[in-house]
Amino acid sequence: MEGEAGEEFIIEYLTTNWDGTLLEQKRDYTWDFKIDFVKTGIQTFELKTDVYCIPDRVINGKKIKGKDTGNIFIEFSCRGKNSGIKVTEADWFGYYFKYFGELWLIPVDKLRELIKNNDFRVGVGGDPGSNSMGYLIPKKKFRENFLLRTGLFQEEVIA
Repeated sequence: MEGEAGEEFIIEYLTTNWDGTLLEQKRDYTWDFKIDFVKTGIQTFELKTDVYCIPDRVINGKKIKGKDTGNIFIEFSCRGKNSGIKVTEADWFGYYFKYFGELWLIPVDKLRELIKNNDFRVGVGGDPGSNSMGYLIPKKKFRENFLLRTGLFQEEVIA
């Protein structure tokens, strides 16, 4: 549910702010959605929504420490099968940090090259039981490889 809500939010952002028209949503291993942009034409996107990372916040006058791994998790295996970056046919890979209001975008070919040329740590995460494995890309160190958009809040309140 969180992933689909994040996808809808980012589709609305991209079509509104980058002058595009949503053509199709698939939600399979090939790509998640396809947009026709006035300036660049048809582009497909694989999008992941991160709801694990949460900023520090104040609730009822008490400061609550947030959590942030400092990484972008690029899945390559789920339930023992190739997935994510290993199978996508999308043009772009997007990672939406819902509670930070950040969208990190990178062309899939450039992301694959980045992974090939670096020895990223591998982490395990995802939904319970999925045993999803992915490359952990440090955000600060590799920021220049991504197109970053900030201030994109789907909802302001974090419970």
